[in-house]
Amino acid sequence: MLTIAPKGVANDCYPIDGTGTIVPNPDWMLLLSDEIELAAAGEHWRRILAEMKERELLVPDNARAIQRLVLAYMVFDRCSS
Repeated sequence: MLTIAPKGVANDCYPIDGTGTIVPNPDWMLLLSDEIELAAAGEHWRRILAEMKERELLVPDNARAIQRLVLAYMVFDRCSS
């Protein structure tokens, strides 16, 4: 289930504790323009970070790969709707 941030509120208002210092949240507003997509990207990002943190795999070097994965999810979501 998506947690949609209120209009005008950044998606990083719902961060996973301790992950922002390891892997900072991307500025999704530079990459996506639709509010629903912004919320979805933030939710995908948080879900992936939570899983990686739980498995102790979250390191700064993974930031770009995680961002690419989220964008791949977004392209898939666009194509499947």
